[in-house]
Amino acid sequence: MSHYEEQKRVNGRFATEAEPSLSKLTVRVPPSLRAKVEQMANGKVADWLREAIAEKLEREQQNLSA
Repeated sequence: MSHYEEQKRVNGRFATEAEPSLSKLTVRVPPSLRAKVEQMANGKVADWLREAIAEKLEREQQNLSA
């Protein structure tokens, strides 16, 4: 899948008209953590990670507001 196709596939929460392009993020994790993520993600690791990051950011922002 090309970068353009990937960008179109991602839902509006992560790619909007105001910020249409996606930025690649690379992290290193132990093989055991990667295996757990792959198992939980049911083959959609990138989508799962985007959701996990977004949920963590929302919680952190709520904690800062409290």
